[in-house]
Amino acid sequence: MQKDRLEEKLRTSLSEYPSPLDLEGAWSKLERTRNKEKKRRGVWFWWLGGAVAILGIFLITLSDSVEQEIDFTSNKLEKKELTPLIQVEEPTNITSRQSLVEVETGKNLPIDNRAKEKVLNLVSESDKQTKKPSPSSLPNSKSNTFNNRGMSTKLSDIKTPSVADPSKEDARVLPSTIRQSLSALPSRAISPLKEAASVSLKGLPLEEVRFRRKNQGAGSWWIGFSGTLGSQQRRLEVNSSDNSDIESWLNRREAAEQELEAYSFSFDIRKDFGSNWYFQTGLRHQLAFDRFVDQYERTFDKVLEDQLTEIIQRADGTTTEIRGDVTVEVTESLSSTIYNTQNVTELPLLVGYRQDLTGDFGLDLNLGVLYGFVQRTEGMVFSDSNASGAYQSLGQLPYRPSNLWGAQLQAGITYQLGEKWRCIGGFQTKYYPNTVQSNADFREGRLLFNATIGMQFILGQ
Repeated sequence: MQKDRLEEKLRTSLSEYPSPLDLEGAWSKLERTRNKEKKRRGVWFWWLGGAVAILGIFLITLSDSVEQEIDFTSNKLEKKELTPLIQVEEPTNITSRQSLVEVETGKNLPIDNRAKEKVLNLVSESDKQTKKPSPSSLPNSKSNTFNNRGMSTKLSDIKTPSVADPSKEDARVLPSTIRQSLSALPSRAISPLKEAASVSLKGLPLEEVRFRRKNQGAGSWWIGFSGTLGSQQRRLEVNSSDNSDIESWLNRREAAEQELEAYSFSFDIRKDFGSNWYFQTGLRHQLAFDRFVDQYERTFDKVLEDQLTEIIQRADGTTTEIRGDVTVEVTESLSSTIYNTQNVTELPLLVGYRQDLTGDFGLDLNLGVLYGFVQRTEGMVFSDSNASGAYQSLGQLPYRPSNLWGAQLQAGITYQLGEKWRCIGGFQTKYYPNTVQSNADFREGRLLFNATIGMQFILGQ
């Protein structure tokens, strides 16, 4: 209803303005295009599609049945054309004929003669049940020959197998059309194998203890990845006993700082020398954490502005309030927790010894030095031995940025996962005597106990 009112108002207000457009014609044209119905497919379209689909299915099934019938007919024809077995004696040389006689007579045969005799008896029984045509019944038996590159065998020489000698080789007489096509093919006389019956397979010998490490001899290169996780102990000492301020400051640090976990991850390179000894190096990054907790109380004066300082009451009942600044004493208890971090990038130089325990397990020991070429410390410590709430950065202390030396001892067990892979797990101890510069007022040493695990891969196989 509101829409009609708006249209009517617009129509009355704009009726005085002429328009060059034929609005009525445009609206009628738009109505005709909008209400135009889609053409529907006729019934003939669906009937024609269904007929095509049925015809396609019929042709597919008809082709399959025709092929099956042709195959069945060809098989029947081939069976009908086959004639009973007759024996054809092929010309062979003296060596092949002698070998054939040895095989037929049973010379140099393995233990399974009983199985062969049983098979020959079955063949002889089948020959008895089949009627054998005589050579005289074959047409032109004296004149027909099989020619194959100079080799000729007359049908008169063909012998029928006898019951007394069932071990003779039988052949099927082919029809004339197939025989003529086969006569043009090249042939080759193959002498029977004398030792074919005596061939036997034997299992491949496997080394029971170290067959997985057959390619892990002297001079092998290994690469791998390893990681450690453990705890640490720190020792702070004064270089000079006369410096009492530094000693009290270190004692305060020892009470406020607690050592946390330390972990590392590394890329390892190993070179074997001999069957047991090896040299190992690589690149390792270590992180050690300390927790610094500071709890203290402080007292200070605080000025409060615009506070009520005085009230005056008079006899007439009026009251006057005097306001101003007031200084009060404040006692505050504080607790702050800061986590300090030590980052060391080091190069291990280790000499190790490995001994096999079983086929898969082995003992691995190594010992060597550590060279830390990058050290970075982050966190806060007390600025002095007396001030509360006053801190300084670890970066301001004389820690060594490089040239850090240490030692490592590790013992572990290896497990062979395959010919190229093995894993290792064990325990590791590392010690840094001094992480601070030699000319500083104090020394800081770290001792780490870690559990380690890693994977190793052999190269050059």
